[in-house]
Amino acid sequence: SSFLQQYIQYLQSLGFVLVQTRPPSPRRMARMQRHNKYSTPAENNPNKTTTHHLQRTIPGGVLFMELSLYSQFFTVRQFALESHRLGLPVNSHLAVVFTD
Repeated sequence: SSFLQQYIQYLQSLGFVLVQTRPPSPRRMARMQRHNKYSTPAENNPNKTTTHHLQRTIPGGVLFMELSLYSQFFTVRQFALESHRLGLPVNSHLAVVFTD
């Protein structure tokens, strides 16, 4: 777990911010597991998984990272949301939202 904490500190030094999340409800968890054909070992047993979410806003959009640790397995999922895909016209106000 110290590896995970060190990696989170490294990502924070790059401008990522920890995002507080709550676990999915048991009903939603069952639905997610039923539909997920390509699950990782960490997703198969969420009770023994340590998961952290980080986010960084940049001029082009938002980057999300999900870090999971399960036994000896470490997974990183990255997601990107481009600002022009939000369907809103980019103006000076919106540009400020997407800048650190």
